Amino acid sequence: MITLTSEIGQEKVLPVLQHSIEREIVYLSIGLRKTQQRLEAFRKEYGLRSSSEAKSISPLDKLEWEGEEITLSKLEEKIQILKSITLS
Repeated sequence: MITLTSEIGQEKVLPVLQHSIEREIVYLSIGLRKTQQRLEAFRKEYGLRSSSEAKSISPLDKLEWEGEEITLSKLEEKIQILKSITLS
């Protein structure tokens, strides 16, 4: 459990926090879709499902692919965390 305190009343703070969380989920979701599209482009280009299967691609492409996979994981985690928040 997390406790937040504010000098401003709860009735004013909660809607602002809720809106901020919702907006952040939207922004992260946009990034998630873009990352998924980049990963799909790699999969199509190389005919592989993940960078771990890629043995004969350029080191730069492999590094970029791995970075996109890490980004995808972090974005999914952040969205999950934000969606788990209940304000009352």
